[in-house]
Formats: sequence, C-alpha cells, structure tokens
Amino acid sequence: MIYKGSLDTLAIVITIIVVVLLLGIISRSVMELINADGDGMALLIHGLVVFVLSLALGLSLYFAPRAYAIQEGELTIQRYVGSVSYPLTDIQEVSIPEAGDFHGTIRTFGVGGLLGYFGKYYNKKFGHVHYYLTQRKNRVLITMSDGKKIVISPDDLGIVDRLKK
Repeated sequence: MIYKGSLDTLAIVITIIVVVLLLGIISRSVMELINADGDGMALLIHGLVVFVLSLALGLSLYFAPRAYAIQEGELTIQRYVGSVSYPLTDIQEVSIPEAGDFHGTIRTFGVGGLLGYFGKYYNKKFGHVHYYLTQRKNRVLITMSDGKKIVISPDDLGIVDRLKK
C-alpha cells in the first residue's frame, strides 16, 4: 500500500523561492558563459556556478521523499529518483512523538525545506535520526533493530498500524 507524503506550506514556499533564485543565478551565469569571449577566469567562475547550483538542485531532487510504501515485506521511502527500503522485520518500534519532542532538532547533514526535510538530524531526545519528511506534521518515529532511527511524515497515519503488525 502506498501512503502519499504532501509538502507542507513552508516547504512549498521554500522550494519555489530557492528554485526561482537558483534558476535565475544559473541562467545569468549561462549568459555570462556565452559572452565570456575566451576569458578563462569568467569561464571558470561561471562554469563552477552552473555546475555547483545544478548539482545542488539535482541532489535535492534525487533525495527528496514523496511517498511511503509497505509492500513485499519492506517499508520503502519513494523518492523522485530512486528509493530506499527497510525490511519490516528490522523494525523494532513505531511511535507518534509529540510535536514538542522535535524542538531543538539540529540538521547535521540534510535539507530543511527544499522539496521536504530530509537527511541526517540530531535531536536531544532521540539522538541521531534520519528524516524522510515532506511536512512537519504527522511525524512517525521508527526505531530499527540496529538502533537506527528514521522519521517519516505520511498524510495518512494509518501506516502506523500497518507497521506495527
């Protein structure tokens, strides 16, 4: 069964602003590359700008969660490109934490709004967690048998009952 993950308003606004800003910078750098007339420094700088910003957008798109699926004995986080799966047999605990449990969470290596909230985070209460969130509500904490913790945010919290079975 597939559980959709909708972006919340903040993620939508951040995504629109960042994409428009980055595409504007990239298009400006492309124009500068076209007009560089063999200027090595301009080619290097604007080429790097285009590469780095395009890479940032591409990686964000690659890792951004969009839905969650339970099928064939696995919890699969479906992303725009590729997916990541966890065997249901490795799930030790599933819970719905209070909203206040996430206060003070620090992003250690991840994205905080562009196409969602995903990557590695640290929380005083839960320790190191892997976020696969599309929104800041409906958070479900899943503890794996190896101690790894992941947090997902499906639109339908019925996934909790399915994961507990």
